[in-house]
Amino acid sequence: MEIKNIGILEKLNALKGYVQNGTDVVVSFFEDEATNDVFIVGKDIFDKIIWSAHAKTLEEAINKAYEENKQDFDE
Repeated sequence: MEIKNIGILEKLNALKGYVQNGTDVVVSFFEDEATNDVFIVGKDIFDKIIWSAHAKTLEEAINKAYEENKQDFDE
């Protein structure tokens, strides 16, 4: 299944993965107080970082993380 032209919530949903097929990821985001950049980080259940991205806004960070990892969502 190829995912094209999806909205921000669908991208965030894809980034968090799914319990049903074992692709679930803990997603967190925060703002760096020195740069004001927003970071979004995906970790596995052992707290290992799987992916991360940062940008000036949360929407940009989600889009960047999705674009850099979308190959993992295409089946």
